[in-house]
Amino acid sequence: MGEVNAAIDVGKQQLEVALGSEGEQFTVSNQPAAIARLCKRLTQVGCARVLIEGGSSQNLLGAAL
Repeated sequence: MGEVNAAIDVGKQQLEVALGSEGEQFTVSNQPAAIARLCKRLTQVGCARVLIEGGSSQNLLGAAL
């Protein structure tokens, strides 16, 4: 698979994820276990770039990525 990009809108309770050129969209909780699963998924699909839109609630996600 080629390079995949992801956009993540960070909220206090959840992350809204848009993945790839097909526009797959899904939501995960903004909790360490869910973020770890998201990072694994992004790695598996060959994610090259992540655009993060958010405020102070993005620290946990940023550290994991």
